[in-house]
Amino acid sequence: MIILKIIGWILYALLKMIIGVVQLILTFFVICIGFGGGVFQVIGGIIGFVFVLSSVLCLSSGIVTVKEFWQMFFLGIAFGAIPTFITTLGQEGIMAIKGVLSRV
Repeated sequence: MIILKIIGWILYALLKMIIGVVQLILTFFVICIGFGGGVFQVIGGIIGFVFVLSSVLCLSSGIVTVKEFWQMFFLGIAFGAIPTFITTLGQEGIMAIKGVLSRV
């Protein structure tokens, strides 16, 4: 009976070491997603700002119709919001997996 407990402790310690390595790898992925997502957020924010500003300026000068204004305006918002959403979703998904692994 004691031998089974010792084998169980050894297997548990081995499992904890493997989970520790997996969590290190997942932490690296979170950092990579954070950096890459931050770059895309800045680029998307600049493009979105240009679309929103140009839609407002074109509407006020009479170059575009109201329908084209709303299309440009919402496209600018999408360029700013979608990279942020994807980055947050990826980071939080990996953090949820890490949370489940930490309970073992």
